[in-house]
Amino acid sequence: MPFSSQDDAKRFFVDRVLARAAQEGVEITPAELFALRFSAADEKVDEDLLAGFDRDYDMAEFEDKIAGLLGRALAADREVSGSEARWREAYAVLKGGDHYLLVMLGRVLGGWLGRILAHLQRPIVLD
Repeated sequence: MPFSSQDDAKRFFVDRVLARAAQEGVEITPAELFALRFSAADEKVDEDLLAGFDRDYDMAEFEDKIAGLLGRALAADREVSGSEARWREAYAVLKGGDHYLLVMLGRVLGGWLGRILAHLQRPIVLD
């Protein structure tokens, strides 16, 4: 099923992060969840959560934590047929916006998507 909106695509990735965190016993705080879902285009932003995140969190550590969870979620999902296509579809839809999540996804998917795209662009040689 294709993603009908950036919110659907973001939800796909957030769900992957939360599921992986639960499997590993990693806590995702309300402020981290807020940051994970944050978009510069959001009409309503909880200024208290935003200020709290900026004040209380090291962005590099947070991005490492989320990128790690995403990477391990991708590795697990790759075992399921068709999952790579879902990740590509969700990423293609989400990258149309300005989402903080794209920072972490870029770290995880950059090399993976590049290899997939390079493979798809190679000519098919039939013997």
